[in-house]
Amino acid sequence: MNRFIRLPSDMGRFDEKASFLITELAFFVQTKRPVEKRMTPPPPLF
Repeated sequence: MNRFIRLPSDMGRFDEKASFLITELAFFVQTKRPVEKRMTPPPPLF
C-alpha cells in the first residue's frame, strides 16, 4: 500500500523533470546550438 500512496508525489517530480527536459530540447532545436552556449544559466531542478 505504501507504494501506491507514494505514487502521486513521484509522478509530480517526474512531470517537473520531463517538462524541464522538454524545455531544454525545445531551446536546443530552436537555436541549433549546444545548450552550454546559452547566456542565461539553466533553472535549478530542485
